[in-house]
Amino acid sequence: MKRKKLPTRRRRALRRVGWALLLLLAVNHFFQVGYLLPGQAVRDEEEREGTGRTWTVESRWVPVLHPTQRFYLRENENAVLLGNTYFSPFGWQTTMGCALDCSEPAPVYAACHSMSRDGKPTLLFYFGRIDDPAIETVVVSVEEITYDQGQEIRKELRRLTAERSDFLIRDGRTFFWLMETRDWEKDPEQIIRPVLIAYEANGTVAAEFDIRRMQFSS
Repeated sequence: MKRKKLPTRRRRALRRVGWALLLLLAVNHFFQVGYLLPGQAVRDEEEREGTGRTWTVESRWVPVLHPTQRFYLRENENAVLLGNTYFSPFGWQTTMGCALDCSEPAPVYAACHSMSRDGKPTLLFYFGRIDDPAIETVVVSVEEITYDQGQEIRKELRRLTAERSDFLIRDGRTFFWLMETRDWEKDPEQIIRPVLIAYEANGTVAAEFDIRRMQFSS
């Protein structure tokens, strides 16, 4: 049975719509509003964060803020980049990412990237690179800081853990990537500090420090 051909006028209309969409995406790309491909948005993010060319360790689809949003943990010898892309009427776009400098020797590197959108939960990502092969467990302790007569008091609110089986490997380098969703409003007066604690197999603390590299985008 032969397929019925579309009327000439309808074919022309569909062709015009297709060309119009391609032209719109091309114009958006030229003015850096949106891109034809998600990889182009990733390149733009690398340039903006100054990491140089990076390669994907792992990607995750997280449709919390945007239904098409995908996050990428990317790396090279000197940096780790947490980026994202999502599709919009303007093409593929990206919000501000978070780059972590790993150029100086250290047993472990860590950063925190939080992202929010009006009326949506806040996404919090904790990620980094592990250079000490003795490290078996990475813990992010989310702590509240208060002061009493000038004395700092810390209270752990929650903790996230990555065991060795959760670590990510690429090109001989080891990474961790933890995520949580906060669906309540944070008190603007509240001081919250994530702390990275890395343990060896026997429980010895290999590294412990406040995560200072923090990025917020909205």
